[in-house]
Amino acid sequence: MSHELRTPLNAVLGFAQLLQLDRDLSLRQAGFLGTIRQSGEHLLALINDVLDLSRIEAGHLELHAGAIDLPKFLQTILNIVSVRARAKGVATTFEAQADLPRQVKGDEHRLRQVLLKLRWIGDPRAGA
Repeated sequence: MSHELRTPLNAVLGFAQLLQLDRDLSLRQAGFLGTIRQSGEHLLALINDVLDLSRIEAGHLELHAGAIDLPKFLQTILNIVSVRARAKGVATTFEAQADLPRQVKGDEHRLRQVLLKLRWIGDPRAGA
């Protein structure tokens, strides 16, 4: 089942990447492609989350620590969250503090999972 979900999604992501190489795109079109790509990557991460639950239950989950460009990583999280926020009429912003480390070590995928899950804690509209 994983293959059946990932194959068409990877095609969407691949074509979005190819289209982003087009230098004749307007800023608006480039923005739309960025949203398609980030949303597709988020959907792929959700599919992987489901698979991770199976790995956790089986006791086979592995962590992969590496260097994370923290400001860039946090901007990506904001971009993903902003799509849903805009749909609800909520504006989002991100301003990195001067003392924010440029780089941290950790499992980027797992950190992304945690931050994306935390965004709705305490929000009564989360199920909406």
